[in-house]
Amino acid sequence: MRTYALRTHQETSLPLSIIYDNKTPKHERSHLHDCCEIMFIRSGYGWCSINGIHRPILPGDLYLMGKRDEHEFFLKQGGAYYTVMFQPEVIPEADRRELSQSPFFRNFGTPEFQFVNKCSFPIHTFEHVSRTLEQMRREALDAKIGRSLLLQARFFDLLAQIAKQTVLFPSDFHEKTDSLLGAVINYALEHYHETISLADLGKLTDRSPEYLGKFFHRHAGINFTDYLAYLRIEQARLLLEDMTLSLGEIAFRTGFYDSAHFTRTFRRIIGMPPSQFRRHLLPDNGNSDKED
Repeated sequence: MRTYALRTHQETSLPLSIIYDNKTPKHERSHLHDCCEIMFIRSGYGWCSINGIHRPILPGDLYLMGKRDEHEFFLKQGGAYYTVMFQPEVIPEADRRELSQSPFFRNFGTPEFQFVNKCSFPIHTFEHVSRTLEQMRREALDAKIGRSLLLQARFFDLLAQIAKQTVLFPSDFHEKTDSLLGAVINYALEHYHETISLADLGKLTDRSPEYLGKFFHRHAGINFTDYLAYLRIEQARLLLEDMTLSLGEIAFRTGFYDSAHFTRTFRRIIGMPPSQFRRHLLPDNGNSDKED
C-alpha cells in the first residue's frame, strides 16, 4: 500500500504542508500518510472510505486522520479540496492537550489517535475555513521573511475553528447503511437534472418515503431536499462559467422548473443571485449574461 511522506511536500521548515487540488474527477486509491492529515472538501460530491467504512462527500466536509488511518476517496468532476499534512509536534504540547478535549481530537498527539468521524461546516458558513486554507497555501509559497510564523498562525486558527465545530456525523455506519445511503447518493448524482422525490427513491430502494427521509437525514446530516439543492447548485456554478448559456438553460439543465426557482435557490445557498456570481467570473468584472 502506498504511503505518502510529508517531507516530499514541505514548502517550509515547519513539518506542515498544504495542497489545493481541483483536478477532478479523481480516485485516490487506499493509502496511508506518515503524518496526520486534514482533508477539506471545498466543492463537489463523491465518497470517502476510511478504515473500510464509506461516507458521502459533501461540500464543507472535513476529515482529520492519523497515521494508522487507511483511506480512499472518489470526487466527481468539478470537485475541489484542500489537504493539510502535518506532524502533531508543530503544535505545542499544552495546545495539543487542550485540543484533545474535543471529541474530534480524541487522543490527539498520541499513537492511539485516529479518525473519529467527519465533521461538516454548513455550506453557508464554511467560507472562513476556505479562506484560512487558501491563506495558508499562499503563505507556504511566499518566500518572504516570516512566512513560517504566518503559516503556523493560520494553522492554529484552522485547528481552533475545527475544535469549535460540534456537528459530528454519526459513527454507527455499517454495511447495510453504506449500501442504502450509497444507492440514494449515486442516484442523485446521476439524475440531479431530473425531478426526484422521496417516493421515487422509495421505489428504487424498497423503502417507504418517510423511512428514507429520516434515514438520509440521520446518516448524511442533511435532509435529502437540501442535499439535492446543493448538488444542483454546485453543477450550476460550473455551467455559469460558460457565458453562452442563459440562466434559463442552466436552470433547465440542473433540474429547476423555472429561472425564478433557480435564482431563489442559488441566492439562498451561495448568498448572491447567479447573474452576480457570473459577473465575478469575468476578468473585467463586466456583464455578459444572456438574459431570458
